[in-house]
Amino acid sequence: MRIYRKNAIRALVFSSVFVLYCIVTTLTIGSACPIRILFGLPCPACGMTRACLAALTFDFAKAFYIHPLFILGVGSAAAGLILYIVKPDVLDSRAVTVAASCVVAAFIVLYVIRLALRPNTLMALEYSYDSLLGRIIRLIKNGI
Repeated sequence: MRIYRKNAIRALVFSSVFVLYCIVTTLTIGSACPIRILFGLPCPACGMTRACLAALTFDFAKAFYIHPLFILGVGSAAAGLILYIVKPDVLDSRAVTVAASCVVAAFIVLYVIRLALRPNTLMALEYSYDSLLGRIIRLIKNGI
């Protein structure tokens, strides 16, 4: 099995930057989700960081409660990084595109179900007025 050194370094840098981003934004802003930060609404992947942190402490019940698809998300990301390192040409295949589309569809379906069935829990569609869009709206309402 050939390992593409340049891709391995890129994957390591990307993963490190992503983890650092999650840590810094969670500690400073309270959320690692760029959709929530910008628009103030939860996204289909909302809760993935908290679910992974719960899983790291072996609290799998809490992890699955926070986001039932956290293993699918982490597994897909890990598989994508591994493929990028050892066989990057496979990422252009139709099978990978279909698989990635199925993962995205699963997240969207779960998102809709969670919003419909659990409106007053973790996935409550509650607007964050501290988001960038919320601050812009406040500026416009208050006459800049």
